[in-house]
Amino acid sequence: MEEFLSQAISSGDIKMVVIAAILYLIIYYQRNNTKKSRDEAHDSLETRITLLEADNKMLHQQLDSIGTKLDKIIDQLCEIKVELAKKEDKE
Repeated sequence: MEEFLSQAISSGDIKMVVIAAILYLIIYYQRNNTKKSRDEAHDSLETRITLLEADNKMLHQQLDSIGTKLDKIIDQLCEIKVELAKKEDKE
């Protein structure tokens, strides 16, 4: 684009210079808007990733807690089973 603009200026044709300048401005603003929307999308995704990482950490903590509780319940069931077996042997 810059090359086209420099050729238009060197040719001295005012119409070409105006057209090239308008095209240059249009492309510049489109690129600028694209960059802004891309940056906003990036920021939004970064925020979402941070929230998902926090959720993931919390879920792992809950899973560990549930696993610990399950282990305790299994131990208690085993103790109950042993006690019942002892009672049956006495009878």
